[in-house]
Amino acid sequence: MNTKSSDITKITLLPSIYVGTYAKYNQGSIEGAWLDLTDYSNPSEFYTACENLHKNEDDPEFMFQDFEGFPSEMYSESGGIDEIYTYLDFIESSHLEADVIQAGLALDIPLESIEDAYNGSHNSDEDFAYYMAEACGFEESSTWPHNHIDWDSAARDLMQDYNGHDGHYFSSNW
Repeated sequence: MNTKSSDITKITLLPSIYVGTYAKYNQGSIEGAWLDLTDYSNPSEFYTACENLHKNEDDPEFMFQDFEGFPSEMYSESGGIDEIYTYLDFIESSHLEADVIQAGLALDIPLESIEDAYNGSHNSDEDFAYYMAEACGFEESSTWPHNHIDWDSAARDLMQDYNGHDGHYFSSNW
């Protein structure tokens, strides 16, 4: 990834993890620190930083006690760092914003299919249906039958092949 936090423009919250250890936690302490994942080029560098942070323990077992800046589905108390770096690399290489990618992941679309499945941001299912109708050549008119189209019904039919999350719409046929 080879980026520093100042180079990341697509991520609204910097992806960070609070790193403690199970030994400290079991002794009643949450001593640790927030580590910004973009400060490390890969998981190996991140784990080296974790080891340096907890060098006062012989064999620290890392406990990721909190997180921010990446989807909660990727959070794990004791791992998942490789997947998070894959996600961060994808954000860096994608033309899509992080919130679009997170919406796709929330709909269980595989990371590698999100760009192809994405159909834009819209205020409602009805707006999305109107957008898709225009994309198919529909031209609005104030005369019959155009002024009698039930966009709510059109949206319900259309959404059999599409899904929306947080205003972002994706094809179900990825």
